[in-house]
Amino acid sequence: MYSSQPQRQQAYAPVPYSYTPTSSLAATINLDEEVKLYTTSAERDLYESLAEIYSIIVTLDAIERAYIKDSITETDYTETCGRLLKQYKSNLADDTVSSAFKDLESFKREWEIDCPRATERIRIGIPATIEHPSHTATPQGGGGAAATLVVAASELFITLLDAIQLGMVSKDQLHPLLVETIQAVNKVTSVEFENKDKIVRWLITLNQMRAAEELDENQARDFQYDMDMFDLPQLYQKPSLDVMHAVLTLLDLPPSTFDDVPSISDTNSPSIHPEGITSYLTKIISSPLSWLTSDDERETIWDIASQRLTQRSGRTAMANMTRHFTIPTSQYQKDDATIGIHEPALTEDNLGLKTWSSSYVLAKNLHILTPHIPLSKELPVLELGAGTGLVGMAAAITWQVPVVLTDLAAIVPNLARNVAGSASIVSERGGGAIAGILDWTQPEIFSPYTESHTSDTHLTTECFTSFTTTHPHPNVQTILAADPIYSPDHPPLLVNAVTSWLAPGKDARLVLAYPIREAYLPQIGDLRQRLKKAGLSVVMEGVETSRDDWAAEVEVRWSIWERSR
Repeated sequence: MYSSQPQRQQAYAPVPYSYTPTSSLAATINLDEEVKLYTTSAERDLYESLAEIYSIIVTLDAIERAYIKDSITETDYTETCGRLLKQYKSNLADDTVSSAFKDLESFKREWEIDCPRATERIRIGIPATIEHPSHTATPQGGGGAAATLVVAASELFITLLDAIQLGMVSKDQLHPLLVETIQAVNKVTSVEFENKDKIVRWLITLNQMRAAEELDENQARDFQYDMDMFDLPQLYQKPSLDVMHAVLTLLDLPPSTFDDVPSISDTNSPSIHPEGITSYLTKIISSPLSWLTSDDERETIWDIASQRLTQRSGRTAMANMTRHFTIPTSQYQKDDATIGIHEPALTEDNLGLKTWSSSYVLAKNLHILTPHIPLSKELPVLELGAGTGLVGMAAAITWQVPVVLTDLAAIVPNLARNVAGSASIVSERGGGAIAGILDWTQPEIFSPYTESHTSDTHLTTECFTSFTTTHPHPNVQTILAADPIYSPDHPPLLVNAVTSWLAPGKDARLVLAYPIREAYLPQIGDLRQRLKKAGLSVVMEGVETSRDDWAAEVEVRWSIWERSR
């Protein structure tokens, strides 16, 4: 029978009837023995590392609270906090520990840690005294110490940008540099200036990455763009006239000579993202520059900054410029000649006011073509559509002959200026040059331009005199034409001018160069057909790749034609 009395609650869980303790099992249990969480040394190291991380997080939270309450000095806080953050990262550098740790939020939930201040400090990755310095920085204007700090900060920015240029984009490469950089900046100024928060944001981004993890291509480009402005004196610093003038001189961008891509004139200067430079120059132009002492100083800086901006705004927006082309005149580099070419601003659609890549390709290959072109000092070389004059003056220098450079009336004044500007080197090399007007619609009429004549010898002078005074005009043995086709009307006009001036006989030559532009392929085909019908045939030709003012590759075809009948 079951008892009707209530059963008394036991103080422990009842043992199932099926379980019978054995003396052998009881003998193996020692209640005073420590229970081990691990069975191998690897497991022991893992748990010890996780315990270290736990204690670091708790300690870091306490340090943050102490700093807020001003219970610890800034120096002690910075040292202690920095050390704890390094220890935290060192522990997580191990892949096994990192895998078991997962992430900070998961670790906090698992071990029930409430530490908001430590969480934020770990997320940022640097002490609060570095993120928001409260000390008074060295005055920006004064003394060698201030200059030393500025130089140190600039060097770190240059190193940082160079690291990106060299493909050093992993966290363990960039994060230490970025920490050193912001520390150097804080020594220069404690002012919260524009763009400084970008450094902190990148510190946070890098801090949340694994040590070997790398920025992707877009991140690397964004990082460089955000950093590239810091090695230039910022307007909030109120730089002096001399400093601003020096910086704007550094940012001078020489025009391309088609063999290179435009670059900062000082090859030792840091590479700076072009969009950052544009933004920097725009800020200078829009700034009142109120700290400068006079209107003249402000106008000077605005004018130079505007020029630097136009240099980066495309060829049609650029102001007057002078390019310097180095032309080989023989197989020996010592014989190279440098020709200065002035180009006015392109205020109108006048293509002859700029130098084109096909002109440069032809000019630098003239010395190679020399054996295939019979030349004479008694007969001048004629250039049709000379533009800025690079090809004609290169021919005068390389071939040591008189050259007549011609173009339309609107082009010739600048052409004559370039002829006069190169008079010295043309004469020294034994050549001569003269500029004049020749319209292809009336090819029989040549009008020399006043004061464009330069020659070195009596023979050359006589040659020019005879050329300009003979009626009808004399024939020439060699004609040059570079990039002459821009319209369906040009092929028949050019061929008409060539046949009007080119002398008969087997020694007559037409040297032609043009870019292979898809839009003008029909006109180029038309030109070649018309030249063949006029009794000219190709002696030799080739193709060379060059660049234009927009840094795009351009294929240029050059050719030598002779009379076949």
